[in-house]
Amino acid sequence: MAALAPLKVPSIYPSLMLRRGHGYPLWLPEPISNLPPDCVRHGTQIGDLGYLADNGGFDYLFNVLKDAEDPDNLSVPPGFVPLKMDPGIREELEFHDKNSMVTMSGVEQRSAGVFFKSTSSITRGAVLTLPDGAERYDCEHPGILGEYAAANAHSWYKYYNGKDQGMAIRNGTLYLVTGCDKARSWSAKRYAHSSASTFALARIFHYRKERHLVSGVDERSHEREMTPDARANQTIFLRGYSISVRTKNWMLGNRDVFPYQYSSLWTGKEHPDGRPSASVNDYSWRLLWCHCCGHS
Repeated sequence: MAALAPLKVPSIYPSLMLRRGHGYPLWLPEPISNLPPDCVRHGTQIGDLGYLADNGGFDYLFNVLKDAEDPDNLSVPPGFVPLKMDPGIREELEFHDKNSMVTMSGVEQRSAGVFFKSTSSITRGAVLTLPDGAERYDCEHPGILGEYAAANAHSWYKYYNGKDQGMAIRNGTLYLVTGCDKARSWSAKRYAHSSASTFALARIFHYRKERHLVSGVDERSHEREMTPDARANQTIFLRGYSISVRTKNWMLGNRDVFPYQYSSLWTGKEHPDGRPSASVNDYSWRLLWCHCCGHS
C-alpha cells in the first residue's frame, strides 16, 4: 500500500487548483459561524477584506464598501473611510454546472467514478466536485479596489498587527476580494501517492455526509442546506488582491498589491531588494510594480 506523503493539506490544495484559472481556491469554503448573520448567510462578498489563513480558509475582517456603522463591519481601523463606488457586480448563477468537476491534469472521470492517474514517483493531485454547481460574482471595476488597497495597506497591517489587535497577520496574506465563486454543496479532495499508479475514488459523485477515504486521499465536503432561505454561501474560489508591505521600507509606506486572480501561491520569500516574491507571470508583475511603486 502506498504511503501518504507528509504534506500540509491546506497548502497543497490551493497550489494545485490555482492552475485551473478560477482564482485562489479555499480548502475551507464555509463562512466562520461567529460572523455577523448576514455574512454567514451570504458568504464572501465583493469588497470583503480579510486574510488567507493557514488552515486554508479566508478570515473576514470588514467590507470596504460598507459604512463603519454597518452591522457587517464589527471592527474597522480608526479613521476608516469606506470606498464609495458601485462595484457593478457581474453575476453568472450557473457558471459551474451541476455535478461538474474542477480538476488538475491526471484526473479522469469514468462511468465507475473518478480515477487519479499517477505518472511519476511522487504524485499529487486535487479535485473539487460540485453537486449543485456554483455561482460566479465579479466586480466590473477591480482596479478601483486595487488602488484603494494600495492606499490603505500600511494602515491596515499596522492596526491589525498592533498591540490592541495583535492578530499577527503575515505580510502578503491580507486579501481584498473583487470576485468569487460560491456553491451550495461541494466535495474537495487532494491526494499524495508515492508510486506511479492509477487508483480510484469510486463514489466521488455519490454525495455522502461521512468521510470517504482512499489510501493517500484527504477529503472535505459540505451538504446543501434545505432551509427555504438558504443561499450559495460556500466560497470555493476567491479573486482579488493579495496585499503586501515592503518590509525593508515599512516606514516609508511603500506597498505592493498582487493581483491574485490567476497567479500561483506566494511563497513568503523576498527578493534581495526587498520585494516580496510571487509566482506571477512577467507581464502581470511589471504592470503591478509600475502601478504601485512608480518604477519603470
